[in-house]
Amino acid sequence: MMMDATAATAAGTTADLDLIQRIIPHRYPFLLIDKVRDIVINTSCVGIKCITFNEPQFQGHFPGMPIFPGVMIIEAMAQTSGILVGLSMDLVDKNASVFFMGVDGVKFRRKVVPGDVLELHVKALRGGAAIHPSATIHPSAVIDPGARIAAGCTVGPFCVVGAEVTLGPDVTLKSHVVVTGWTEIGAGSVIFPFATVGDVPQDLKYHGEHTRLIIGKRARIREGATLNTGTEGGGGVTRIGDDCLIMTGAHVGHDAQIGDRVILVNNVAIAGHVVLGDDVIVGGLSGIHQWVRVGQGAIIGAVTMVTNDVIPYGLVQAPRGELDGLNLVGLKRRGIDRGEITALRAAYQTLAQEDGSFLDRARKLAEESDSPLVREIAEFILSKSDRSFLTPKGGR
Repeated sequence: MMMDATAATAAGTTADLDLIQRIIPHRYPFLLIDKVRDIVINTSCVGIKCITFNEPQFQGHFPGMPIFPGVMIIEAMAQTSGILVGLSMDLVDKNASVFFMGVDGVKFRRKVVPGDVLELHVKALRGGAAIHPSATIHPSAVIDPGARIAAGCTVGPFCVVGAEVTLGPDVTLKSHVVVTGWTEIGAGSVIFPFATVGDVPQDLKYHGEHTRLIIGKRARIREGATLNTGTEGGGGVTRIGDDCLIMTGAHVGHDAQIGDRVILVNNVAIAGHVVLGDDVIVGGLSGIHQWVRVGQGAIIGAVTMVTNDVIPYGLVQAPRGELDGLNLVGLKRRGIDRGEITALRAAYQTLAQEDGSFLDRARKLAEESDSPLVREIAEFILSKSDRSFLTPKGGR
């Protein structure tokens, strides 16, 4: 079940008669709850029914000794459950229906008579998939109980959606897509055929721990891509930022942290624990070794193996990954000021040619430069890392 913030604010913690009638279609004499209080979205609520002498069913149910019929108590509980589902799925004024499917093992411990107040405690355990009425689900798709599918989603033919999956608003699964595990996909994302999203890590140290995959808004995940959840030893979360493009056959390993607007070209392999900053581009058939960091705005050329950290705005190419300058094309496309680009060029020359170690040169840049982009490079180098750095040609 799900609910947006606007509806949650409107509902508060109590549903009065007006709100109840906006969610469920029942009217007198079939509306059997007066108020719903203690509402916890997706979790629980308490329905209130005041039993009065003028209940219409008392006219024929044990005349002279009025007893509220058990079937009416069950119906009142069902209506209370309908309110919880309606609020949780934001069905207020949506002309949607919630159906009561059955009841097992009911026992009534005492009679309910005029003057009593029924408190109907309802708790959401694990029902069917929470599918918003506006979502479009192909008949051949398999939606596991517990999945949450928001407004405007499209789930195409032969897709499989797991029990702990949350699809945000307007997500599209084209066809033959598998989304499984504890996975959250942000609004407006599109996943293309035969992608597998949220399956377990390719790590022998993984032993079934409950870990996550979080994908941001407007992701484009193309055919055959694979994205894994995290591991306990790596923080438990694999994270993809907003507006990322993950092309055909690319792989994102466990616990990777991918920034916004990242592009992974065809058949890129991102190993476990990798960190990619915003606006990074990784060329086709390239691989990033585990624990490597690639700074913001860097670009990795095609068919390149990267085994050490890459400075922000760096340009890496050659089969074994050499730092071969700055991503000047990317900087210009982003509209970076010419003075900043000049400062970055001078900083790169300092890293390549000045005396002292690579860290000494970075400290010098941090102390002397007023450029925020140069300082970003220096701070990236000086921050703690599990890998060494790719250094400029001629640098040490």
